[in-house]
Amino acid sequence: MDNPSENFRLASNCIHFLQGSAFFIIGIVAIYIYEKGEKAQEKFKFISPLSLIAAGALSLVVMIGVLGHWSFDGAIAIMKVKPGFFIFMALSCLFISGGFSGVLFESDREKNKVWGYFYLIFIFAIAALYALMHTRVNGGAEVFVMINHIAVAGVLALALILKITEFFTEKKIIKILASVLLLATSFQLLTYKEHEDSFKYRIITVESGSGDIVKSKKESKANEKTTDKKRHSN
Repeated sequence: MDNPSENFRLASNCIHFLQGSAFFIIGIVAIYIYEKGEKAQEKFKFISPLSLIAAGALSLVVMIGVLGHWSFDGAIAIMKVKPGFFIFMALSCLFISGGFSGVLFESDREKNKVWGYFYLIFIFAIAALYALMHTRVNGGAEVFVMINHIAVAGVLALALILKITEFFTEKKIIKILASVLLLATSFQLLTYKEHEDSFKYRIITVESGSGDIVKSKKESKANEKTTDKKRHSN
C-alpha cells in the first residue's frame, strides 16, 4: 500500500542527494581549474552551472515521480496536504535560475558580469532556504532538521563569502578554501537522511461528547414536561 509519509521522506532524500551532487561537481571543477589554469577554465566553464540546472530539474522530476506517480497535478495535490514540502520546489527553481545565470555569465564574463552577481545571489538564497527548512517540518523533527540544515547553510554561506573575496585578491588559499567548503556542503547534503517524523501525518482524535448531548436532550425534555404541567395547572 502506498505510504504518502514515506514518499515524502524518499523524495526529500533523493533531492538532498541531487543537490549535494551539484555542489560536489562545482567544488571539484573549481579545484581542477585552479590547478590547470585558463585552458581548463575555458574547457569546463559550463559544467558547474549546468550541474545546478540538472539538480533543480531532476528534483522536480523526483517530486512528480515519487509524490504524484508521474502526474504533475497529483504531485501538487499531495504537496497541498503537506505545504511545507513546497520549499523543495522553491529550491529547485533557485537551482535552475542560478544555473542559467551561471551559463550566461560564463558565456562572456566581461559583458555579462551582472549575471555573475545573480549567480551568487541565487546561491545565497538557496543557503537562506536551507536555514529555514526546519520551519517546514513537523515539530518532532524540527531540532534534527534545524541542526543539519543550519550547518549546511552556514558552510555554504561561508564558501560564497570566500568566492566573493576572490574578486579582490588573487591568493590561491582563498580559492582552495572556498572549494573545500563547497565540497563540505556537498558531503553534508549527500549523507543527509530525512527524519522519519519530518512529514508524517498527524493523527488528531476528536471527542464528540455524545454523552453530554444525550444528557442535555433529556434535561430539555424534562423542562418541557414541567412547563406543560404548569400550564395545565393554571
